[in-house]
Amino acid sequence: MYGIENLALIPGTVGAAPIQNIGAYGVELEQFFVELEAFELKTGELRHMSKADCEFAYRDSIFKQNPGQKLVVLSVTLQLCAEPTPQLGYAGLKEALQGKEATPQRVFDAVCAIRKSKLPDPELIGNAGSFFKNPVVTRTKLLKLRESYPDLPAWDTDDPDLVKLPAAWLLDKKGWKGKTRGGAAVHEDHALVLVNAAGATGEDILLLAQDMSSSILQSFGIALQTEVRIT
Repeated sequence: MYGIENLALIPGTVGAAPIQNIGAYGVELEQFFVELEAFELKTGELRHMSKADCEFAYRDSIFKQNPGQKLVVLSVTLQLCAEPTPQLGYAGLKEALQGKEATPQRVFDAVCAIRKSKLPDPELIGNAGSFFKNPVVTRTKLLKLRESYPDLPAWDTDDPDLVKLPAAWLLDKKGWKGKTRGGAAVHEDHALVLVNAAGATGEDILLLAQDMSSSILQSFGIALQTEVRIT
């Protein structure tokens, strides 16, 4: 069964995957999601939730929008593909497989190699993966930004009037890699990843994230949204 090779090495559990609607390299969980079973702590009842019930969006779901529901995900049902359907929309992945047949194993191996080259191992360095979402802006906004930043990348979305920008690129432009705040730091190889460099407190991480967001808002007029849930 095939389809989720692009999600290789995303840290976490199957039960957490629908909460975040995990995604990477052009693939999201919701593309293969059928239903889940959850235990409601308040009532002790089991709930079967469809894709519509989960209200999936970009790195979002009803579980993040309404954490007060107190649901524990017990099982997840996915519908995978009987035949390989390689998703090579991500430029780095397409480049890694150039000249090769994009078999599921090769896609999986390439994704693992890309992640290992850019992202820290959470077993070795405390981190929560990508801290910010890629912002979505209008095409008019993109054209305006490209007057000052002609090399600004952008990806199409389902809405022809909107495009998605790489938050990491924006942060790179402002030189955030390697910067610190207290014990928290931006990873040296990936500007979207905040790490616990030296006994960071929650306040250290929040203040660093706020500084990063403020710089992007001031420079690009874009308000970054966090991908992690902050409570």
